[in-house]
Amino acid sequence: MNELGIVIVFGAGASYGAGHVLPEAPPLGENLYSALATQYPNEWGSGSQLGKWADKFRHDFEQTMFDEVMPRVPSLSLLEWHRPVAAFFARYRLDGSGHDMYSRLLAELKMKGLLGRLTMGSLNYECLLEEAVVKLGLATDYMLDDAHPAESIPLAKIHGSSNFVTEDLFSWRPYLTNAGSLTESPFTVLPFHGLEDALQRKFSTYEPAYFPVLGMYSQHKPSIVAPGKLSRLRNILRQRIVDANVLVLIGLRPSSDRDPHLWEPVASSRASKIGYVGGTDHYEILKEHQGKAIHLAETFEEGFTAVLSMLSS
Repeated sequence: MNELGIVIVFGAGASYGAGHVLPEAPPLGENLYSALATQYPNEWGSGSQLGKWADKFRHDFEQTMFDEVMPRVPSLSLLEWHRPVAAFFARYRLDGSGHDMYSRLLAELKMKGLLGRLTMGSLNYECLLEEAVVKLGLATDYMLDDAHPAESIPLAKIHGSSNFVTEDLFSWRPYLTNAGSLTESPFTVLPFHGLEDALQRKFSTYEPAYFPVLGMYSQHKPSIVAPGKLSRLRNILRQRIVDANVLVLIGLRPSSDRDPHLWEPVASSRASKIGYVGGTDHYEILKEHQGKAIHLAETFEEGFTAVLSMLSS
């Protein structure tokens, strides 16, 4: 069994339902394209190169990216269009009250002495979760190398993060002009305080050329840059999910054909207790693949007490 024992994986529904987030709750997947098109019309709007797929994006962003965009669009263009995606998610922050669900959950786990057993996974690009960690006086261990900060909580951001930025890839531009081109670029982690401004400075120059390390919002969340590094993170989280004593999933949408790097280990987890917070229809899909799963609540706030009870018992 995993020595740590407790694994919590957060999806978009967790951040959407966390509360006390500025400037507003981050959008769920079905509303992501419209939000990007409004905020960045030149890159994502109806008049942009991506605009010809606008209706399809609004219907199913992931499927459209997988079927229509990625097979036809040069990787370099995708990287350039994902700069505003990183900036979009970098603008979200906690209001500092400590009343958001992330802060409340971590504070309770700290009080109960459970943080030392905890591994967290996140599918989200924004940094709300790690902001809550820092406000507790702790550090985030992104598990990107063998160095583990003191007093840190392991967090695997398996689809990348808005504060993960490549080294200078200017010399790699010619190699990224074909669809499907990849590069195993090293990257750095930027502080999330002032992140939006830092990204604007990073992304505003033609040379040097920096890009965000984000899995494409597509089936399986492939990454054009640093795919090996993200694959390593996925493997770490996979093993900890399989070996967990207690597994809690908050705000995720189970799927039988998307993101197997997550749902296959969930299906085979040996955890004696598996809790799910999310919609009833999504729980029914999860139940087909993981019969031990218990539906705790539909929202993060409604499930708070039940989650704590499962983790504490």
